[in-house]
Amino acid sequence: MRPVRLEMNGFASFRTATTVDFEGADYFALVGPTGAGKSTVIDAMVFALYGTAPRWDRAASVQYALAPTVNSGTVRFVFDVGGERYQVAREVRRVGGKPLQKSATLERFDDPTSATADSDHVQPLATEVREVTPAVQELLGLSFEDFTKAVVLPQGRFAEFLNATSRERQDILLKLLGAFQYDAIGRAAGARRSQADAELATADARIDDLSDATPEAAERAAARLADLQALGTLTEGLRRDLDAARDRSRTAADALTAAQHTVARLDAVTIPDGVADLAERSAAARAEAERLAAAAADAEDAFTAAREALEAAGTRSVLERRREQWTEHAELDAALPALAEATVRVRDEEASARESLASAEIAHTEAVAARFTAERTDADAEAALTGLLGRRTTVAALTPPDGLDDLAARLDAAAAEVEGATRAHAEAEAADELARSALRAAGDRDAFAAEERRYGEALELAATAAGLERDHETARAALDRAREDAETADADLERARVRADAALEVATAAGLRGHLRVGDACPVCTATVATLPSPLDSSEADAARSALRDAEAAARSARDAATRAESEVRGHARAVTQAREQLATLLPDGGDPAALREAAATALARANEARAAADLADAERLARRDALAGATRAAGALDSERHAALAGLRSARAGVAPLGAPDTDALPLHEAWRQLAGWAATEVARLDDDALPDARSARDAAADALAAAGATLERAAAERQRAADAVRVAGAASVRAEDTLARARARRDELASALDGAPDAEQTAQDLDLLTGLEERERVTLTARTDAGRARDAALASQAALGREVTAAGALLRETREPLIPLGAPAVDPSDLPAAWAALAAWAHDTRADAAESLQRARDAVVAADEGVAAADLALLDAALTRGVEVTASGEVASAVAAQQALAHDLHRRIVDDLDKLVTLRAARADTEARRQVADLLAQHMNARKFQRWLAGAALDVLVESASSSLLELSGGQFTLGHDNGEFHVVDHTDAEARRSVRTLSGGETFQASLALALALSAELGSMSSKAGRLESIFLDEGFGSLDPDSLEVVALTLERLAQGDRLVGVVTHVQGLAERIPTRFNVSRSSRSSTVVREG
Repeated sequence: MRPVRLEMNGFASFRTATTVDFEGADYFALVGPTGAGKSTVIDAMVFALYGTAPRWDRAASVQYALAPTVNSGTVRFVFDVGGERYQVAREVRRVGGKPLQKSATLERFDDPTSATADSDHVQPLATEVREVTPAVQELLGLSFEDFTKAVVLPQGRFAEFLNATSRERQDILLKLLGAFQYDAIGRAAGARRSQADAELATADARIDDLSDATPEAAERAAARLADLQALGTLTEGLRRDLDAARDRSRTAADALTAAQHTVARLDAVTIPDGVADLAERSAAARAEAERLAAAAADAEDAFTAAREALEAAGTRSVLERRREQWTEHAELDAALPALAEATVRVRDEEASARESLASAEIAHTEAVAARFTAERTDADAEAALTGLLGRRTTVAALTPPDGLDDLAARLDAAAAEVEGATRAHAEAEAADELARSALRAAGDRDAFAAEERRYGEALELAATAAGLERDHETARAALDRAREDAETADADLERARVRADAALEVATAAGLRGHLRVGDACPVCTATVATLPSPLDSSEADAARSALRDAEAAARSARDAATRAESEVRGHARAVTQAREQLATLLPDGGDPAALREAAATALARANEARAAADLADAERLARRDALAGATRAAGALDSERHAALAGLRSARAGVAPLGAPDTDALPLHEAWRQLAGWAATEVARLDDDALPDARSARDAAADALAAAGATLERAAAERQRAADAVRVAGAASVRAEDTLARARARRDELASALDGAPDAEQTAQDLDLLTGLEERERVTLTARTDAGRARDAALASQAALGREVTAAGALLRETREPLIPLGAPAVDPSDLPAAWAALAAWAHDTRADAAESLQRARDAVVAADEGVAAADLALLDAALTRGVEVTASGEVASAVAAQQALAHDLHRRIVDDLDKLVTLRAARADTEARRQVADLLAQHMNARKFQRWLAGAALDVLVESASSSLLELSGGQFTLGHDNGEFHVVDHTDAEARRSVRTLSGGETFQASLALALALSAELGSMSSKAGRLESIFLDEGFGSLDPDSLEVVALTLERLAQGDRLVGVVTHVQGLAERIPTRFNVSRSSRSSTVVREG
């Protein structure tokens, strides 16, 4: 892929229409200040191809494609691939505030030399957004991820392939190789194998389920079905016999039931009790009911008169209320003088309590003032004591730091240790330099090892070539023998053909002789037959033909053997030639491979010894360096300790200087600490002996005075509280007394007003006594009225019961007679119940004898019918049980036989069907087993874990070999690239062939190695990938500004060497020195409105 033209309008920072023309720009740079839009040009090309850009967070996101102040943006990219010219275009629009891709197209130009083309001169390849990216991937043979690793190297990802893990690189290579299709094949084969296993298990289970289906089982089932069908015919006849017997039994039973009912009805005709005196009892009940009704009317009249007299006498509640009011009025008149005296007494007690409270308030105020004075004195004493204690703590804390006595000696010893370590380190570095010189003089170990392996291979190849020559001579001798055998077989074949032809002529002649007649024309020569030939024996023709076939088979076998021998001779000759050519390649100058291998082994041993010595010297150098660093650190720690002691001295004296500490600035460190510590001890002793005991005594006296003042205050407060409580109690008692007196006087006046004009208390008592007598009279008359009503109601109920009894006796007579009318019951008069019942009972007695005889005959008929049913039932059961049909009642026989027939029919049909299924299942299982074996073999061959590792390893070997050549050229002969199990390293040919991990390379060296890998990936992608074509461009969007001048120079030289080839190289940089060395520059600038691009060169 090679860029031709890029058009942007509204894309990211390019808000206005911008065109970038790449024609003739084989080595160019996108230059400009940071943020101008240099990387956006690369983003636009990648976005046009894949619909996203490497710097965006998500592959499906287009939010960064649209400039913030525009509603639509377009990108059109024209590029060449394989001699054809294409253009891809995408449009982004803002829909509902969200940028979305609205259209995309991929087209091929009719004229591959035109820079632009309209719709009439292009061939559309994809016209939908979802189609364009897959079409571009198909065209370039690269996915977005692969494109940003092999063609466009974005910011921060230039060394991504170089520093990727082995697993990540393997995934990249396998994806490029299209090797993941083997995963799909393996998974599909595994899935088919699993499916076949499941089908086999199912088939085996189904075959096991059908194991009972055998031809013998089918025959048994058919015999059982025929037996049950015969049983069905027999039981059908027996069932009809049983049904007839049951019909006869039911008829006899019905007759018996009718006879029994007749006898029962006749026996039920009896005269009910009480029918004879029923009329007399009815008349007596009627007379009693009339007498009791008159008595009840008299009792009602007496109750009415008593109630009217009670209502005229007045209401009891009014009279009782008036009596209570007269009583309460008298009680209040008696209590009012005592209540007035109590009120006066309570008022005097309240005045006395208030005088006591005033005295207690004065005493409490004096106690509070005394307590405040004591508290202030105590606080002053406590503050004085606390100040002295703080002074003592500050002074007592002055102690010299540990190790101060021998600090000077330890500083001298540390300085001597540093000096000795410095000398030892210098000696170790000199020894290391000598060892490295010896290592360089010893030569390249890898080269010696490679020579040893090469000469060993040559030695083995020489032996192999000698053996191949012997095999070749043996094969030539075998070829000569095979050719002789073929010639002999050909001669034998020719002789057999001659004999077969002669035998055929004899057989033909013998066949014609039977049709010849003297005088006829010969069918062979057309001459007239004068005399018939003698009879011929044609039996030898078959033997000759058989011998000819054997000779032909022998000749073919001999020729095949000669052909195989010739092939073996040619194969051995090629093997010998190849072995000699390989030997000449391994030993282009000739020589004895054994001696050469021994010399290489000796040189390798010397190089290994030099390497071991160099490693030992390097280890010693590192150990001496560590020892020097340790000694330096120890000396620094001691110096820090001295500075800390001095700082501690200054800080300690500054804290106690206001307390009278001596000046120590002019004294040595040790003497200054000693003098300051002595002063501190003297000051602590003075405080402990004099000042602190006096302060404690003053503090204790103030505390005692404070405690006494507090006790006095507590007593005064308690006395004031008691006086206040007494005032409160007396006041409440005074209020209550006055309230009680007022309420008593008000109630007395209220009662006097209510009783004004009412009868006096004596008259009210007389009215209540009269009312009580009238209430008793009303109660007695009410009881009499209730008793008379109950007696009347009982008589009426008795009369009604006798009426019901008469009605029931008539109804019973009708119910008893009506069923007997068919038997000849006589007519009766219902108005005379005793006579009617007597006539009916006499007739029933006379008729019962004939009914008893009919009942006995019906019983005999039932017994006979039941015996017939039992015999038919037993015959039906016996027929079923004797043929293996299990039943417990005759009613089950028909259904049981039918069920057995259905089961037998189903069993026979199932066995026959199962036999057919077994044939089909066994054939299907054999087919599934064959498919399973094929799938299992394919799954094993397509084991991704093994195959992919081998494939990725082979691809990495090819890639590293190509990259190593590029790196050697790019680095000016300093580095080559290699790998161990996927981990990259470089060999530094300027440093005794030292091997270094790529993670130890400088910025410029990392750039060279990464670029070499990128170039190799691009160059080899066409051969490794199943789809990728030739990649003719590479774009480097890398932050060169972070490189030091030396590394930047390496990068510049590397890019210049790269640009000398046939590949287009584009660089994004804002480093002016690098940009000036590139022939074509696209200056990218940005204003407040839009970014712009101007080409130079």
